[in-house]
Amino acid sequence: MTQPVLIITQTFPPRLGGMELVMQALAQRFGSNGHQVQVLTDHQAPSSNFYNATHIHAPKLIRSWCKRLLAKGFLTHDSIVICDSWKSMNAVPRDARNIILLAHGQEYLNKQSKSPKIRAALDRARLIIASSDATAKLVMQFAPHQDHKIHVIAPTYMLKLHPPKKRDESIFQILSLARLEKRKGLAQSMEALAHIQDKLPAYQWHIAGNGPERTALEEQARRLGLEGHVVFHGHVDEANKQKLLAATDLFLMPSYQEGNSLEGFGIVYAEAASYAIPSVGGMAGGAREAVLDGTTGWSVDGSSSMAIAKALQSAILDDDEREKRGRQAQQYFAEKFDGNVCFDRFYHLAKSL
Repeated sequence: MTQPVLIITQTFPPRLGGMELVMQALAQRFGSNGHQVQVLTDHQAPSSNFYNATHIHAPKLIRSWCKRLLAKGFLTHDSIVICDSWKSMNAVPRDARNIILLAHGQEYLNKQSKSPKIRAALDRARLIIASSDATAKLVMQFAPHQDHKIHVIAPTYMLKLHPPKKRDESIFQILSLARLEKRKGLAQSMEALAHIQDKLPAYQWHIAGNGPERTALEEQARRLGLEGHVVFHGHVDEANKQKLLAATDLFLMPSYQEGNSLEGFGIVYAEAASYAIPSVGGMAGGAREAVLDGTTGWSVDGSSSMAIAKALQSAILDDDEREKRGRQAQQYFAEKFDGNVCFDRFYHLAKSL
């Protein structure tokens, strides 16, 4: 008989975001492998054929206590418990044994005041799955003697390889798919494109996503005279996201660290690679592991518009080099980031508990 799986998370669809999709993918994959999966979330979430989802409707002050009380009713002696971060460990019953803790990156940045709670959470976990080597190093600052239980697996359990599609050669297509916030490097990218505008062929830059910087980016596009080149799509559903990716020549998201916020890995880089699209990515956090500079794309200082301009000029004007890096990106994806590959590693570790 397969072990029951209990997922305790603050992030889950229908809310939008990369981690929401990661947690859903884990629930679906364990369910499809014959496990009984129970998901406890902080907000309303629909169940599926693969898992049952229960919403904890309680004030934030007592939510973890309520979630822990409910979790005890689902817990068995051999249950696999998966937490989306160290913060969710407060909701795990004390008698839980087989705990897997996910680590993403920025939740370990400048958290010295939270050190006792973080260390306590890491101590309880039997496995710590970090999204990147960079994230693993951040975790090690709080768990210097627990490297034996830290494993790095890219959080791409929901991604798959896509066959190449013929793209429109009459106009160069750039895509950014992100929450529109400062650290994504889109404002600097806009300055970069304006700087090299007279050297470029006809192009369109599709920006998909919403966020606090959208209005500022729209105003910047007008100020720089780029409104004819930039298309703001807002939130796009899965079908339209795939259409945009299938038509894209270059993915652009040169993220950088801003305060306590950085890219722990960068799922969208891997998603672009699954379509044989190279990326102009950032150098902070785990982004350098998602985009290999000189091989699967260009890694730059995302806070520097000049560094971005240099990479964009090379990527857009050198068709052979861009296409080569796109092919290498897809090969890298197949080896390291394909959802089946990553979940197989996760599943093997979970079953060894």
